[in-house]
Amino acid sequence: MNIEQLLILNQKDLYSYILKQIVGLPHTLLRDKWLVVNVDDTPKPMLCAHLDTVNGGHYNLSKDDIIQKDDIVSLLPTSKARCLGGDDRCGVYIALKLINDIKRGVVPQDKYSFGFFFDEEIGGVGSYDYSTDERFKVEQHTAFIGLDRRNAVIGKPEVASYNYDSEELFTVFDAYQYDVGSFTDCAVLSEACNVACVNLSVGYNHEHTTKEYINQNDMLFTYWQLREVVFSEDVYTYTDTYSKYHTSIEADEIPCEVCGVHEKLYKVFDEECYDTLQVCESCATFIHNEYNY
Repeated sequence: MNIEQLLILNQKDLYSYILKQIVGLPHTLLRDKWLVVNVDDTPKPMLCAHLDTVNGGHYNLSKDDIIQKDDIVSLLPTSKARCLGGDDRCGVYIALKLINDIKRGVVPQDKYSFGFFFDEEIGGVGSYDYSTDERFKVEQHTAFIGLDRRNAVIGKPEVASYNYDSEELFTVFDAYQYDVGSFTDCAVLSEACNVACVNLSVGYNHEHTTKEYINQNDMLFTYWQLREVVFSEDVYTYTDTYSKYHTSIEADEIPCEVCGVHEKLYKVFDEECYDTLQVCESCATFIHNEYNY
């Protein structure tokens, strides 16, 4: 399946599709809010992706909404969708390609486990449910790697930190630039245990907006990095005082509390979190539309 085909599935249909793709891989755990694959007694990094987009149940994307020119996938100007949905169908695409590689014997089976989570966009519902499930075992995970980060600039991949930082884990991804993120599923899992996380850019940009696009070269760059990268067999534990890679952020620059972008922020009340958030314009628009303010 190509990225365009993944974009037009809602998260329930995507969940069903993934179930078909993992046939032959052992050690699958699932609930209605999450699906984890290849989690066993061999500790390994977990690759995390979420199944929802901010289109939610408001609009079902079709092939008629999508345009591709060279390596760029975007929305047609006439589309009624809120966004393209590369956030996070790009992450799902990469994870599924690696699962296929494991099934074909191209990637070792003990290299990764995989977590697919519902409803990240409304507060990490699926990842939180997994982290509190009795089957969640800390000793099975050496790191959490989110596939849920924008490429702010084409051809310049980023790795984001979430205060669950490990210098050793950062250095694994030496081809990436470093930045600070705000929220994603891997941070939810790290919060539940002393295991570090990072979030890798996967080729989309301008997420949560009609201007969102996917650069397929950037998406495939991260796929190839994950195929070839070598991890330590030890657990990547974190320290919340580690800040070497935070120096590019000015002291008075605060990231959007939803997507982590650094730009003009707005204060909005989010009924899902029942709290006031400082968010960028695109996330403020999404929250406004979600609750019909």
